[in-house]
Amino acid sequence: MKTLKKLFLLSWVVLLAACIESDDDEEAIKEALEEEGVGYFIDSPVQGLAYSSPSHTGTTDAFGRFDYEEGETVTFSLGTITLGSSSAAKAIHVSDLFGDADANDIDTLNLARLLLTLDSDGDPDNGIQLSTEAVTEANSTNFPNGIDFTSASFATDVANYIAIEGVAGVANLVSTANAQDHITYTLSEVEGLLSNCGNECVPRAAFNEFVENVSPRHAQEGVSPNLASIVLDMTADYDGDITNMFIEIHGMPEGNFENCRIDWSGFTCNGYTTQTIYDFFQDANNTMHILNSEHVTRAFDTTEKTLTITWSGSLRDNYIYTVHVFNDGETGDEDDYKTWWQFTTGTNNAL
Repeated sequence: MKTLKKLFLLSWVVLLAACIESDDDEEAIKEALEEEGVGYFIDSPVQGLAYSSPSHTGTTDAFGRFDYEEGETVTFSLGTITLGSSSAAKAIHVSDLFGDADANDIDTLNLARLLLTLDSDGDPDNGIQLSTEAVTEANSTNFPNGIDFTSASFATDVANYIAIEGVAGVANLVSTANAQDHITYTLSEVEGLLSNCGNECVPRAAFNEFVENVSPRHAQEGVSPNLASIVLDMTADYDGDITNMFIEIHGMPEGNFENCRIDWSGFTCNGYTTQTIYDFFQDANNTMHILNSEHVTRAFDTTEKTLTITWSGSLRDNYIYTVHVFNDGETGDEDDYKTWWQFTTGTNNAL
């Protein structure tokens, strides 16, 4: 988040999603990125925020676009409530408004929670659209002292506002955990691009469109090594054969591993391969095991569309685990299922 290169790549992700239905995707992306003085406000692209700088004022569009001049500061507002300011750049992430280089401070998370809650269709994958009511009701009447995104009572502070019909009409904000997951997923997309291996990069998570939830969550840290199972929840409309999914669980000592890749043939990472990579059932020769044998019990609930993976051993302390679940079907794309995600263990006393 601290470099213009990473911001540039974030904008590339935004534009790729926006242009996906075009026959001239690559050319459209190239032309948009070469457009001078146009930036993008994102976690997902946010439509409906007011922006102002010495040279420009306006409202972000469906792609989160705003006009800017190099060297200026851009201020973003929700209605009449100022959210924050950042140096002008090709892409500005919610965390940039708070100088949060790691995108995990409480003010970043609370702003992400609010924007995700206000998304008019509840689907941030297609961008965040702010309704007219969400903008007009964000005023000094509802927030006489503005919004303090560091407040310990943040959820209470915005409760009356989000409950207004047409604003969001809900009683509760999107949870901090879900907001963090969304931010992590966005940034992991960037890491995938940085490692230059497309949609088979790790730590980029790859979730089939029919995945509803995984546990532990992607990028969750401090997971107890005593964890005994992993759960994959599919959506109700998933028609693939959940009973034939294959499972791989790869573990590596926590560290700065880059350019990792997972594909149908296995997992490689900085010289580690499927033959040398560690896993928590390694044998004396450190041979990689595909964990769909006697080491693992798999339970399927075809009604609830869940896959539960259980083992009798223990995870290792301070390890990064990559879970790869796939079904190389032959009857259609729904069966040709593939997903992976990562989590990191703490020590034995971790929660």
